[in-house]
Amino acid sequence: MTALHVVRGGAGAGPPVVLLHGMSGNAGVWSDLVPLLDRRWLAPDLPGHGRSPALSAYDYDGYARAVARILPAEQVLVLGHSLGGAIGLRLAALHPVAGVVSVGLRAGWPPEFVATLAALGAKPQRTFPDRAAAAEFLLRINGLGQLQDGGRELVDRGLVGRDGGWRLAQDPPSYAVGPPPFDALLADTVAAGTPVTLAHGDRDQMVAVGDYDGLAERYGVTVHVLQGLGHNAHVEAPAAVVRLLPS
Repeated sequence: MTALHVVRGGAGAGPPVVLLHGMSGNAGVWSDLVPLLDRRWLAPDLPGHGRSPALSAYDYDGYARAVARILPAEQVLVLGHSLGGAIGLRLAALHPVAGVVSVGLRAGWPPEFVATLAALGAKPQRTFPDRAAAAEFLLRINGLGQLQDGGRELVDRGLVGRDGGWRLAQDPPSYAVGPPPFDALLADTVAAGTPVTLAHGDRDQMVAVGDYDGLAERYGVTVHVLQGLGHNAHVEAPAAVVRLLPS
């Protein structure tokens, strides 16, 4: 597989932060958060997203292996949103990880949600006649239609021109990755001695307050409920999410 497309920056001591975006996103979603980091960071476009190549099939192990190949040899911290949080938990079994902070990872996927994503994964990519319409669709499916600057970096990485029109860069089969094996991922990560923080906004439509309580009891992970925030807490209040990272 061709290496993932990665954006890097920052300076400072300590493990670099690996930023893993959610489904339908790309590295551009972190543009307001990275200036707040006091250390090195790297943000890949996950396989089948943005400017990174597709996989022949999508599962959490394949995602994590692709990310592991672009990491420095040293220990890292992982900050993942939604899908990226699950990949971060799997990554801890493949690479030295000082801690995983997961934001907005859905603990249970209802059958209708799984079916919807499977259906999206089976459809050809939709083509839009103009870039503005494609950009509006991209932001809407990411729940980011409110971005004041139009999500320039997210849009630039998330759209491709093709045959006189515009479509999303995302490989459609990546929608059908299926629900993460949450308990197995947490058990393996905690067994490896990697600290885990599970966070979500109290207005997150994917995660309800209390969804993580049983996981906290079983695995001893830390849970944070971010007041007044929704599913995209890392975009709505990036400083609040940065504060979740261990020092």
